Amino acid sequence: MRAYKEVPSFWYLSILAVSILIGLICCYQQKTGLPWWAFLLAVLLAWILTIFFACMYGIVGFYYQPTSAVQMIGAYMVPRRPVANMMFTLYGSNALVQAIQMLGDLKLAQYAKLPPRATFLAQILGTCAGSVFNWVMMNSIVDNRRDILLSVQGTNIWSGQNVQTYNSQAVAWGGTANEIFGRHGTYWMVPMGLFFGIFAPMQFWIGHKYFPHLRLNYINTFLICTWLGWLSVGINSSLLAYFVFGFFSQGYLRRYKPALFAKWNNICAAAIAGGCSLIIFILTFAVAGGSGKARDFPQWWGNNMDGNVDRCKYLNGT
Repeated sequence: MRAYKEVPSFWYLSILAVSILIGLICCYQQKTGLPWWAFLLAVLLAWILTIFFACMYGIVGFYYQPTSAVQMIGAYMVPRRPVANMMFTLYGSNALVQAIQMLGDLKLAQYAKLPPRATFLAQILGTCAGSVFNWVMMNSIVDNRRDILLSVQGTNIWSGQNVQTYNSQAVAWGGTANEIFGRHGTYWMVPMGLFFGIFAPMQFWIGHKYFPHLRLNYINTFLICTWLGWLSVGINSSLLAYFVFGFFSQGYLRRYKPALFAKWNNICAAAIAGGCSLIIFILTFAVAGGSGKARDFPQWWGNNMDGNVDRCKYLNGT
């Protein structure tokens, strides 16, 4: 890697300056109600959080998007403005995820011994192309699947759950945070969850200190609670692939085939992630009806077209 030229710092600073300028223009042009000082504080918050979450992601390969915490801060800074709260969360929370993903790409490129400047150029081109494709897909899907996206359950393919949740939280935190989550509000215990979460891992830390033979230090409450929360989000059978690949890669290859793991794990992970994104894009328009006409796959056990894809008895009406 020393044979390659490093990316100058002013390249990244230039991207930051242009991005902040575009963000400010969008906030005022779209009349979001988010003042310039709150926007800059959201960017600063994302920068501070990135330092800690990126370190954690580099060590354990896992991070969490602190959306609720950022929304609480936004509700305090810009009260009774749902759209402004949504924009504050976007720049304070989603920017964190984008930064961590960029750092992950840089780390993968270093492992693959790619030139840093070529990696930077690929990231910029990919971001520009991806933003255009995302914009086209979003408009096409919303126009052709609006009724399904607004429904409560959705279908085996389409669900507006994430967007509806994002919008509902913006209304709750940005519009009526004091009445709902305040000291005398109905759900005042929700923000207290951030405080109570500190005590979740302490019991295992204390137990491991006095009973080290129980190996309680292997219990990661952060991972467990995060994925338990995902059980309430849409279709859950897709999580099976996480466990299959995880046990095979980290449980078998890393332990019994370390040379094979070191050589191919990162490359295969990048290939799976890239292939997954590509096939989702193709299936969205060619099969799932993102462009207007759907072409369903044949009915079989793994593709329950007549009911819930997770085979949930409650949703199937049994």
